[in-house]
Amino acid sequence: MTLIIASAGKGSAGKTTMMHGLFTRLIQRAGITGLAVDVDPTGLWTTIAKHEGILPETIQTVGAIRSDYERQQGALADSDAPRVESAMVNQAICQFSESWSWLSLGRWELPGSQCTPNRALSYGLQEMVDKRRYDIILCDEEAGIEHIGRYANLPIDIFFVVLAGKDVFWTTATKEVILTIASHAHARSTKRDPMIVLIGNRWTGDDEEWKHWSSQLITDVLRACPQDRRPTLWTYPVPLPEGCNEQWNTIIDTLANSIEICARFLSQTNPLVTRFLFHRFMQLLAAGAFQAYPDQKEEQTRPS
Repeated sequence: MTLIIASAGKGSAGKTTMMHGLFTRLIQRAGITGLAVDVDPTGLWTTIAKHEGILPETIQTVGAIRSDYERQQGALADSDAPRVESAMVNQAICQFSESWSWLSLGRWELPGSQCTPNRALSYGLQEMVDKRRYDIILCDEEAGIEHIGRYANLPIDIFFVVLAGKDVFWTTATKEVILTIASHAHARSTKRDPMIVLIGNRWTGDDEEWKHWSSQLITDVLRACPQDRRPTLWTYPVPLPEGCNEQWNTIIDTLANSIEICARFLSQTNPLVTRFLFHRFMQLLAAGAFQAYPDQKEEQTRPS
C-alpha cells in the first residue's frame, strides 16, 4: 500500500513550505522509496528544490511533454489516452537519489485549458499506485478546490489543510476545502477515506484560543456533512505564530516521524488489515493533536 499525502487550502497559507519541510526530512530516511509531485502548474515547489540543489536546473514536465506530442502527432484518441499519457508521466519522472524521484506537472503550452496535462498526471499517478512503485507519494497541490475533484479517484490518505488566519475569509475558505474533500472521498470507489489534518500557520492567538476556534470550525463542517460522509479530522492545538521557526520545525519533525513509521509498516502489511492499522498508527499524529466531533447531545437536538 502506498501512503499518499496531499496539501490543500487557500493560496499563500504555507502549503508548499510545509510539504517541502516534510519532503526534506523524509528523503533522509533510509529504506523508504518516495515520489514528490508538484501539482501546481506554476512549479513553485520545483523552483525551490532547484534552488536548494536537490534537482537539476532543467527537468521535463508533464505539460511540456504532452504539449510536444500534440504539436507533432496531433490530437490523441481517447481510447489511447490512459496508456500513452501514463508513459508520458513516466518520462517526466526525475530520479534525484537512490530512493526518491520528482514529478512536475508544468503548464499546457498550446491553446486551451490545463485539463490535458492534468488528465495525464491523473492516469500516471493511478498506475503508480496500482503497481505500488513507491512507499510514499507527496503531492503539493495548487490553491483552491478544483484540483480536489480532479484527482478524486486517487486514494489519498492524508490531506494537510493549512490556513493562515482566523477571520471570516480564511474560515469560509477552509470550510469549503474540507467539505469538498469529504464529498469527493465519499464518491470514489476505493473506500479509503482521507484523514484531514488542519494546521494553523502564522496563528496569533494562544493555544486555548486555537483549540476553541478550530473545534468550532470542524463542528460546523461536520454538521454540514451527511452523517455517512463525515471525514476523520485532526487539528493541531499548538498554533504556529508568525516567525516561530522552532515551533514550526517541531511540528514538521513530528509529522515526518509519524509518516515514516506509517509508510514502513503499511509496506509490509497484509492489505486486508491496512486500513485498521493505518488509523491506529496515525494516532501517533495525535501527540499534540485532538480529534473534534460535535457534541452528541447537541447533534441530536439540532434542527433538521
